[in-house]
Amino acid sequence: MKKIFLTCAAAALLALQVSAQAPEKFNYQGVARSAQGAALDNQNLGIKISILDGSGANANVLYSETQSVTTNNFGLYNLQIGDGTAVTGTMSAIDWGAGDRYIKVEIDPNGGSSYSDLGTTQLLSVPYALYSANGTPGPKGDPGPVGPVGPQGPKGDKGDTGPQGPQGPQGPQGPPGTGGGSGSGWELGGNTITDPNKEFLGTNNVQPLQVKVGSTMAVKGRQMKAGWVSPADNNTTWGYGALPSPNTADNNTAIGANALSKTITGGNNVAVGVGALQNNDGNSNVAVGSGALGSNTKGEMNIGIGADALNGITEGRANIGIGTGSMDGNQTGRENVAIGIKTQMPPMGKNATSNSINIGAGGGIVSGSDVIGIGTRGYQVQGGSIIGIGAHINLNGDKSLAIGDGQVEGPQMVGIGYPITMNGGASIGLGAVSTEGDQLIAIGTDVSVAGGQSIAIGTGLNIKAGNAIAIGNSVPDVKDNYIHLGNSSIKWIGGQVNWSTYSDGRIKTNVQANVPGLAFIMKLNPVTYNLNIHTQNELQGVSSPDFEGKYDIEQITQTGFIAQEVEQAAEAANFDFNGVVKPADNNDLYSLRYAEFVVPLVKAVQEQQKEIEALKAEIEALKANK
Repeated sequence: MKKIFLTCAAAALLALQVSAQAPEKFNYQGVARSAQGAALDNQNLGIKISILDGSGANANVLYSETQSVTTNNFGLYNLQIGDGTAVTGTMSAIDWGAGDRYIKVEIDPNGGSSYSDLGTTQLLSVPYALYSANGTPGPKGDPGPVGPVGPQGPKGDKGDTGPQGPQGPQGPQGPPGTGGGSGSGWELGGNTITDPNKEFLGTNNVQPLQVKVGSTMAVKGRQMKAGWVSPADNNTTWGYGALPSPNTADNNTAIGANALSKTITGGNNVAVGVGALQNNDGNSNVAVGSGALGSNTKGEMNIGIGADALNGITEGRANIGIGTGSMDGNQTGRENVAIGIKTQMPPMGKNATSNSINIGAGGGIVSGSDVIGIGTRGYQVQGGSIIGIGAHINLNGDKSLAIGDGQVEGPQMVGIGYPITMNGGASIGLGAVSTEGDQLIAIGTDVSVAGGQSIAIGTGLNIKAGNAIAIGNSVPDVKDNYIHLGNSSIKWIGGQVNWSTYSDGRIKTNVQANVPGLAFIMKLNPVTYNLNIHTQNELQGVSSPDFEGKYDIEQITQTGFIAQEVEQAAEAANFDFNGVVKPADNNDLYSLRYAEFVVPLVKAVQEQQKEIEALKAEIEALKANK
């Protein structure tokens, strides 16, 4: 075990606090390391400590105990010897003055009791405080004689000032000051307060406290004050021109120049900041920041936090804007949440002025109804019942979802990935994809689908056909109504059962028994061959990186036909054979549907069997005529 667990245990036997009765324990500290010297951090250890009367193999164990400890981030552990579970003896029975004492440390790094011996070390002076504490005290000595009187010391410091005496009687009232009234007042240089319960700036009756700056300023016949605390209507203002009077408003707090400066009847508003809610006469609004909700007139239950937050709202309701300039372009929207600097919710549609029930965060643009937009500055999410999440996401449509980075345009779209570019409707894109059209599915990396009702899953796909499916890595471009599985390196496609093809007579018309048999089959040329997928990829315009096993299929001997030869055989037999698929363009290849060969083969067997039956009858007739 020592080979895999070492302990740098320079035991820090720390000083004891020895008093009339010393504690029968002392501190021990060590560092646990692996055989490679790495600290065993945050690990449970099982430790056994023994006090010996010598360092040799035959030393007696005076006391031993076990403990469980946990190392810190540096492999350091601390314990108190004498505080563990005793195995042998007791600490109080150790005679520390009878000779040298040694400490033996054993550790199990797995926290159990399979201990490994880490060595024995002599105890030095500190633990012997236990010995001195347990010694027998000597008899008390006689008191010594009184010493001579010392010289007089220097003069001490001046003592503290005594308590203040009682207040004298009030003197007569002085004459009025120049240009002033009678009585005492608040001095320009400030007053010295001795009793805050009696000396204060305020009123002694239930009347509003008013602070003015300059002469009375009137706006439309109403006074604009610098400060106002009213117990009657619970209005509180502080700031030049804040909350005019007289008014019938109540429960308002206005702090800042011109805050709530036009509120006459509105109540339960809080405005903090220059010009906050300065045009407001609505109810239950909160504006914190210069110009916050500054255009609101009749709107209610709005919260704007930040300079110019919700500054465009005039009659909107239950909106929340947090951040400088957040949602400052919406006038009558309701139940919107905009979080972030310049997070916008501009109106949609000609002459529209509102958005409703939207959430925007991160400094982008959210527009419409039931919209959620989350990202960094520059994203745009517009429409109805949509969610756009991501840096610089641009989503425009209804009932759509976009997560990531890119552009999604159209209704009922789902785009998740980076980057994504989607235009159309009712399409799904997952990964680094682009789509152009309706009812498309693109999943993978570097996947592009254009057309309609097509599916592409894989990497490096570029599908431009309609009603097509391509699955795989670097699959060649498929045509309309095609399905392509895998690339040119695929060696096996299969399943538990054979592929089924609809063959119901109810869906077939123009049925004719005109399939040639031997006339076609006898013209076919069965061959063996090897594929050259290098040439195949060049002809199909496919470029993909090499990978292990990419060209293995070229080593397999194939059996089959040459499509061009089958085409010629069918033409020679005047057979419109659908087992040959001709190239659609210069980048396409001939292909064969080998299952289609079954029908002419069946016909050939039938024709051959007729010939066999005729020959058998002829042979029987010859036998009968002998």
